[in-house]
Order: sequence, then C-alpha cells, then structure tokens
Amino acid sequence: MIEKEKNKLQKYIDIAGIILKIIDRDGKVSLINNRGCEVLGYAKEEILGKNWIDNFVPERLQNKMNDILAKLRSKQTISYEHFESPILTINGEEKNISWYNTALKDERGEFQGILSSGEDVTTKSKAERELQENYQKLQQIMEDTVYTMAKVIERKDPYSAGHQKKVSQLATAIAKEMKLPKDKIEGLKVASLVHDIGKIGIPIEILSKPSGLTELGYDLMKEHPMTGYNILKEIDFPWPVAEIVLQHHEKVNGSGYPNGLKDDEILIEAKILCVADVIEAMSSYRAYRPSHSIKEALNELTKNKGTLYDSLVVDACKTLFKYKGAKFDFLQ
Repeated sequence: MIEKEKNKLQKYIDIAGIILKIIDRDGKVSLINNRGCEVLGYAKEEILGKNWIDNFVPERLQNKMNDILAKLRSKQTISYEHFESPILTINGEEKNISWYNTALKDERGEFQGILSSGEDVTTKSKAERELQENYQKLQQIMEDTVYTMAKVIERKDPYSAGHQKKVSQLATAIAKEMKLPKDKIEGLKVASLVHDIGKIGIPIEILSKPSGLTELGYDLMKEHPMTGYNILKEIDFPWPVAEIVLQHHEKVNGSGYPNGLKDDEILIEAKILCVADVIEAMSSYRAYRPSHSIKEALNELTKNKGTLYDSLVVDACKTLFKYKGAKFDFLQ
C-alpha cells in the first residue's frame, strides 16, 4: 500500500512543470522528477543516490552549498529559502535555476533534508543581460551625442569652452547633496551638458563681444533658452531635458526669462542648474571682467536667496563648499 501511494505521488511530481527534488541531510538525492532529469540531461537512476553538490553544482559554488547544508544540520539560522544558482548539466553546460527551498524535519525537529522546487531561468537571465547590454550601449550613444552637441556651441563661443561640462559637475554635486532621486540627477546631468545649446542661434559677434552687452544684445541672448528648447524637444530623452534647459534662467520671484515662472512652477532641476550656472559663470574669466572668487559667488547666492535663487538649492550649494569642503578644479 505504501509503495502504491509512493508511486502515485511520484506520478504527480513527474507531471509538474518545474524541477522538484529532495536531498537528504548528507546532500544525496532521494527524489527528483522528470523535469529535473530533463534539465540536467540524466536518467533518473543516474541522479538518485548521488551527492547533489558534488555532482550537479559548479565547483566554485560547492563550498558555499556545503556550508548551507552544514548550518542546517547544526540548527544555525541561515537564509536559504530562495536564491538563484546554476546547475551542471550532462554536457557541462550551466543552467541558471531559481530555487525555492523548504527544510524537512522529523517529529523531533531534527533536520532531515531539503525539498526544493526550481525553475529554469537561463533564457530569461540571458535575455535580461542582453537587454541591459543594449541599454548601456544606447546610454553611451546618447552621452556621446550630448557631448558632441555641447562641443558645437563651445566652438562657436570661445569664452564658454568647458562651461557646460563644469556646470554639469557642480549641478550634479548639488543634486546629490539634496538627495534627489537618481533619475532626476541623471536628467539634470544631461540637461546641464547642453543647457547653452540655444546659443547656436546667436551671432558670434555678440557671443564674443569684449565688453558688456547692449540692450539689443542682451535681448538676443535671452532667446537662447527657447532656442535650446526647440532643438531638444525633438529628442526623446527619458528625462525632461528640454524643459530644464528652457527654465534654467527663470528666477523664483518671477523676474527670470523666458516665461517669468515663479517658485514651484520651475522644475527643481532647473533651479539647481540656475545656481550652478551662476557659480561657474562668476568664477570664470571674461574679456570684459576678471573672474570672481568662490566666496564672492556664494555671497551673490546668499544675497539673493529666496528671491532669485531657490533657498534649498542655495543652502545645499553652500553646504558643499563651506562645510563639506567640496573642490572643483575650475573654481578658485
């Protein structure tokens, strides 16, 4: 009768679409279903009675698996219920299995073995790796494109050489100090690298003018955020890059341009970019004025905190320099 019930149970186990196996307290296989045999490539009689770890686990992982078994035997607390781990098939190929495990104990609570159910996720894992690799390639292509765009404007405006890259470094540091989400930081980084792309539409005579701008020149210069927006909005970035660029000269009291936005109407990324832009611009030499010190630039932020510049952004920037000793090669 017992043998009949055991055979009946084996039939149910064998029609399961997942791997089912039991190893005893010494690691020997006492039960395995058809799916397990199929994945491994062995007949059932070639598996039963064999030490699972010695025969079907890659050598580099055998010590780790033996350690888990030893700790279960000695009743130590260990996390083993779910993990992904490769097995060795008959031809030496590794297949990645997602395992769910349950300890088997007798009526006295003594450890007797492990019942495991497993799903072959090799194809899924490979597809995920390929997807990640493709994503990284696309990321690299996008970054190369962004750097190329940044170089275009820098070639036209000799005084802005490296400006966008420097602003991006500072803006990213401020965003991290403010603990912005990773995706917002990445979007800010990209937007900062191309925030002046709209200057491509400004005559070179104005960009390289060795004295302060006339009213007409200033009006033309104020068009560059909108020009940049019109260029960048055609690119399907995963972040609001075009909007950040459009808003990077807005001020929290509504006195900025091009749309006179106030407070929460302005993206936090644009507020950070605005502050980083001011710091870098003030600390850089221009033909019509010498460079300012970082102390002078921070004084400008403090003086206009809460009116021109967002208070939280200013505080984060000051914390970086005054209390955390942040250093940037381009700042004095």
